[in-house]
Amino acid sequence: MSAQDKISRELQNIAGRLRKDIEQVAGQPGAFSLFVWTEGRSNYISTADRETVIAVLEEHIKGWKAGMPDIPAHEVRG
Repeated sequence: MSAQDKISRELQNIAGRLRKDIEQVAGQPGAFSLFVWTEGRSNYISTADRETVIAVLEEHIKGWKAGMPDIPAHEVRG
């Protein structure tokens, strides 16, 4: 079985663990999207609807194109 197939089969379980971890850290549920690239293809899972994911990704890409640095949010917000 290829790495891509393994990820595809396990992505629901991985997302379930991530969902629990995010809630434990934040003290509340948090939306997320997870993209995993293997063998030239992306596997994707999200707790947000597709339109929200598209909007968030477009805003993030716009920021990158404008020179937004890769700095953790807690360091930017102080």
